Amino acid sequence: MHTLTVEQQDELISIIDGEFGSQLEFTDFADAMLGLFENIAGFETLTKARSSRYVKLLWRKYRGQKAH
Repeated sequence: MHTLTVEQQDELISIIDGEFGSQLEFTDFADAMLGLFENIAGFETLTKARSSRYVKLLWRKYRGQKAH
C-alpha cells in the first residue's frame, strides 16, 4: 500500500519549499512533487489517479504554510 505519514508529507513539502520556495503555482508544484515520487520506493508506480490525490493533498498543505 502506498501511504505517507503526516511527517513524510511534511518532509516532502519541506523539500519542495527548500528547492523552489513557497510561491510555486500548482502546475510547477505538481511537476516537482511527481519528480520526488519517482525517488520514493513504490511511489514510482502510483496510478495517475492516486498520485493526483496525493499531489492535491500536499498542495493544500503547501499553500497553507506561512510565506517566508
